[in-house]
Amino acid sequence: MDEPGNQVENREKNGQFAKGHSGNLNGRGKGTVNLMSAVKRLLREPCPRDKERRRYADLMAESLCINFIKGNGTVIKELLGRLEGPLAEVLEGTGAKGEVILRVLYGDSKRG
Repeated sequence: MDEPGNQVENREKNGQFAKGHSGNLNGRGKGTVNLMSAVKRLLREPCPRDKERRRYADLMAESLCINFIKGNGTVIKELLGRLEGPLAEVLEGTGAKGEVILRVLYGDSKRG
């Protein structure tokens, strides 16, 4: 880390980047893989270990439902948060006929 007074040209005195300057001037290196992009791509593929050759996304959805029924709302919040963006809240409950009700509230109010 730089000593106080030895400021890098693209930084303010408080250490933040100056407007119009980036900490990574060359951008992402060629061949760099975004992990979540790779996961989202894989979710569309059929799972070779599944006898029915269902897509990973379908298996994941089933797993989420099973974990929800078991009362593991944390799993749902973590997985959906990684794939869909930050969640404000996951509400769990049951309906009049005993059906499981899951309501996901996103931190971004523009989402449904």
